[in-house]
Amino acid sequence: MDKFLKQAQRDMIPKMRNSGFVVSIINGTVDAKIAVELGAAILLDKPIIVAVVRGTEVPEKLRRLADSIVEVDPDNPADCVELHRAVVELVDRLPRTKPANQ
Repeated sequence: MDKFLKQAQRDMIPKMRNSGFVVSIINGTVDAKIAVELGAAILLDKPIIVAVVRGTEVPEKLRRLADSIVEVDPDNPADCVELHRAVVELVDRLPRTKPANQ
């Protein structure tokens, strides 16, 4: 576990800090990696899209804090389109910033 936490601190958190939002895939299993990623996203105040495997119950607190929740069946291309639509809608709502070189 210590190795995982060091790796998260070294790699995941800096990448998340530089990202505009987070997409988290939830399948009903409590997973330490997902828990750390969601916790970091909350602490970094990142918008969160939750892609929940169809039929999985979304915890109420996660439902309240997610910016978008999309039910998906990874084997159904139509569901992948819905997830893409949620990402596009979220990106459209993000504040625009000028590139550093302008």
